[in-house]
Amino acid sequence: MKRYIPLLALLLASLLYPQSKIDINDLVEVDGKMYRPSNDKLYSGIVYDSYTGTGEKKLEGFYRNGLKNGKWTWWNILGGIVSTGNFRKGLLYGQWKFYHSNGQLKAIGSYRNGDGTNRDEYGLTAHGRHGKWIFWYDSGSKSADISYKNGVIDGVWISLNEQGQTVWEGTLEEYKIAEEEAKLKSEKEARLIAEEAARLAEEARLAEEARLATIEVARLAEETRLAEEAARLAEEARLAEEARVAEEAARLAEEARLAEE
Repeated sequence: MKRYIPLLALLLASLLYPQSKIDINDLVEVDGKMYRPSNDKLYSGIVYDSYTGTGEKKLEGFYRNGLKNGKWTWWNILGGIVSTGNFRKGLLYGQWKFYHSNGQLKAIGSYRNGDGTNRDEYGLTAHGRHGKWIFWYDSGSKSADISYKNGVIDGVWISLNEQGQTVWEGTLEEYKIAEEEAKLKSEKEARLIAEEAARLAEEARLAEEARLATIEVARLAEETRLAEEAARLAEEARLAEEARVAEEAARLAEEARLAEE
């Protein structure tokens, strides 16, 4: 009798959740749950989506009573898997795998009731992460090894560069302290750079003022020289004119004397 129990369970599940298949875009969402079009019945069954133009598969998954349930998979337009994992009652649950566009594994780890929020620097949802997660660069080399508890980094985690060298190893608290120290150092360096820039700007301003003052002094000196030169020329002209007038008067007087004789 025991050997028939799994068969009976499978038969019961197929009766309760018939394996219908529908384009996900044809379903109607109400209060976070998916309904069949044109009626008020929560959808249970397979859904799919395809890329417009190419017809390539975009996603395939399963709904149970209007909520995502079971295995879901997404593909990129080239046919490569983007992500695949399980849902339970609409929440991410169990192991998930994520891939780079070149097909290299990007991350692998498990969720416990993840709601799909809180994207990290990898562009992946971090809410609900639980247990060990491993991340890779698109080159295939490991980028991080992190343990989580209820979506929060737990214990020591390791970050590596693409050459495989460890760039960080420590707890989240230590990382926050190091990050704060780096921030303060960066702010200090920025302040010093700003102060140096202000000093150089002030020096440039003073140098420009000195240059303009020198130009002004030279201009005034030139004006003085020209004024003195004009005065000298005017005086020379006056004296020359006086001498000419005197000579002319003497000539006329001489002519008058000669005329009287």
